[in-house]
Amino acid sequence: MTDEGHRPEDPLGGIPPEFFQDRSLLVVANGVVNAGVVNGGQRYTKVAEAAADEMTAPTRQGPVRSQDLRRARRVFVPPSGHAEGLGALESGLLLLVGAQGTGRRTAALNMLAHGHEKPALVQLDGHTDLVNWRPAPDGVHGYLVMDPADPRALRPWDLANLEQRVTGAGARLVIVLVEEPGLVRALRREHGLPVFRHVPPDPRDVFTAHLTELCPDPGERERRMKALGFDVLSGLLPAELPPGHAVSVAEAVVRSAPEGEPCPGSVTSALAEAEAAELLAVSEEDTEALTLLLSVCAHSGLETSTVMDRAGALRHLLVTGPNPDAVSTVLPRRLQPGVLRRIRTRPVTTPHGDERVELLWPAVAEAVWDLVCGEHPELLPSLHRWLAMTAEGDEEISQAARVLSGLAARTGGRTLTLMGDVVVPLAPSGPGVAARCLANGLRHTEAGAVARQVLGEWSMAAEPALRTAVAHACGWAGEALASEDVLELLQRVVDRSDTVETPTCAAVVTALARLFSAGGPEDRRTYVRRLIAWSRGEDVVGRLATRASSALLHADPAWFGEQLRSDGEDADAVLELLVRALNEARSFYAMRDALLGWCSATEQGLTPRPPLEKLFARLVDTRQPGALRLLLSIERSGDATPGRDLAERALAAWHSKNVSKEGTS
Repeated sequence: MTDEGHRPEDPLGGIPPEFFQDRSLLVVANGVVNAGVVNGGQRYTKVAEAAADEMTAPTRQGPVRSQDLRRARRVFVPPSGHAEGLGALESGLLLLVGAQGTGRRTAALNMLAHGHEKPALVQLDGHTDLVNWRPAPDGVHGYLVMDPADPRALRPWDLANLEQRVTGAGARLVIVLVEEPGLVRALRREHGLPVFRHVPPDPRDVFTAHLTELCPDPGERERRMKALGFDVLSGLLPAELPPGHAVSVAEAVVRSAPEGEPCPGSVTSALAEAEAAELLAVSEEDTEALTLLLSVCAHSGLETSTVMDRAGALRHLLVTGPNPDAVSTVLPRRLQPGVLRRIRTRPVTTPHGDERVELLWPAVAEAVWDLVCGEHPELLPSLHRWLAMTAEGDEEISQAARVLSGLAARTGGRTLTLMGDVVVPLAPSGPGVAARCLANGLRHTEAGAVARQVLGEWSMAAEPALRTAVAHACGWAGEALASEDVLELLQRVVDRSDTVETPTCAAVVTALARLFSAGGPEDRRTYVRRLIAWSRGEDVVGRLATRASSALLHADPAWFGEQLRSDGEDADAVLELLVRALNEARSFYAMRDALLGWCSATEQGLTPRPPLEKLFARLVDTRQPGALRLLLSIERSGDATPGRDLAERALAAWHSKNVSKEGTS
C-alpha cells in the first residue's frame, strides 16, 4: 500500500523526511533527485534516449512487385542510348535523368533486370537517407530509387561510398531523377559519375510492339490500321507522346472492335475521355495545373506566353472571386513551364517563329469540357467571367465564344443564363463574347430556345451593354433567326436608346449591314422595306434607319443597281430609302460617301454604269433638297471626284426642268 504523500510519480515522494530539513542539499533535474553536494552546475543525460535519437529512421523499401516487373519487361522498347546506359551501370551506380511520365521507371527496371532470368529487385523510398543506407548482403540484384527529395545534397564521396557498398553486395543501384535545367551538367561536373539522360522511345515503335503482341496476325493488324487511317493514327501518335499513352493507343485499337473494323471516332473519343478524366483528377489538388489545363483547352493555338498568362488570370479569379481589381493584384500570373509537362502538352513553333502550345491529343479538350459540365459545374460561373475578360481581338473573341457555346450545348442552354453576369461588369470584350455565344447557341436544338429567351429579355434591358450584345448577336445569327425576328429585336434595342450616337446603335447598324450582305433576295427586300418604315418616324429609330441605309448601300451597291433597273416597287423603295438618308442632315455625309464609292467602283469597271445613270436621273425627278445638295456637292468638288460628270448632267437636267416649269407658269 502506497502512502498518498509518496506517490511514485512525485520525484520527492520517496525521500526520507530528514532530507527536507535542509532544502539547499536537494537538486531536482529531469525528474532525478540528487541529495549530495553539488559543485558547479549539474547536467543530466539520458543515455538510452540519446542513442535512440542518433539512430536513423527505418528505411522504407520493398521488393518490386512481380507483375510490375513482368509488365515492364514484357514488351520493352529500349530508349535511345539504352546500351550505353547498361555499360555505365556496370560500375554499380547510375543516375538516370528524365522528364516525368516518359517511361523512366520502365527503363530503369529493365537495366537492373538485364542479364537475370528471375531478377530480385528492391525499390527504396525517395526519402531514404542514402548516406547511411546499407544494401542486403546478398540475394538482391538491383535497387531502384525514384525521385530522391534532394539529389544535389549527395556529395561525390557519398556516392562513391554508396557505389562501393552496392557493388560489394553484388548488386546495382539506379537513382531516377526528374530533369531540371542544368541538373545533368551539375551532376557530371560535381560528382563525376555516370549520368544517363533518358530519352523515351519513338511512340510509333512502342505502339507497333504492343499492337504486335495484342494482335499477332499481321493481316489483322494491317486491316485495323487501314480502317483507322493514316491521318488519325499519326494524330494519335505525336512524337512527344509518352510510351504509356502509345500502349493505350494499341490497346484501344484492339479493344474498340474485337470482331470488326475499329471506328476512328470511337478510338479517338475513348482515348480522349480516359485522358481527360486522368488530367482532371490530377489537377483537382493542383490549382496551377487545373487552370493551365483549362487555358490550353480554351486557347489552344495561341502563343505559349498568352496561354500561361490567361491561366494565371483564371487562377486569380478562382482565388479572389469576381472582383476585377483583385484579379490583377493578388497573385503572380506567370506559371512555371514545368506545369506544361504535367498536363501533357507540346510546344509547336510556327513558321514565323512563335511558340504555341497544344495538347498532345486535341480531342482531349472537348472531353475536358464534357467532364467540367458533368462533374464540376461549380467552375462554370468563373469560366464565363474569365473567358469574357481575357478575350482580345476578333480571333480570341470568336474562340472564347465557341467554348462558351459548347458549354451551353452540353448543358441544354442552362449556362446561357450566366452570360448576363459576364456582359455588364467586366471587360469591353464581354458583349462581343456573349453575342457570338448566343448566336452560336441559336443553332443548337435545346440551347436555341434558351438563347432566344435571353435575347428577348436583353433587348429590353436598361443596361446598354446587354442591348449591345443583342445587336451583335443578331448580326452573327445568320439563318438561325428569321429576318422579321431580327428586325423586331433590333427595334426593341433602339427603342431603349436616347440618342443614335451610342455604341449600341452603332452595333445595330453593323448588324443590319452584315445581315443584308448575307441575306437572300427576299430578306434584303424585307430589310429595305422595314428601314423605310422606320425612317418615316421622327424618333431615334427613324434617325437610325437613315444612317443604316448608307451602310446597306456600301455593303452591296450592285444589288441596289439591279433594283433601280427593275422600274417597279423595288426601285421606288430603294430610291426612297436613299433620298431619306440624303434629306437627313446627320446621315447626309455617310450616304454621299457611299454613293461616291459606288461611282468609283463604276469607273473602275467593277459595277455597271447604267444603274448609276438611272439613279442620278431619278434623283432629279424627286426634286428633294437632299438630292440637290448631293449633286451640288459632287459638282463643286475636284475634277477627279468620281461621278462628277453624272452630277453635272443631272444638275443641267434639274435646271432645265426649273426653266420649263417657270415658262409654263
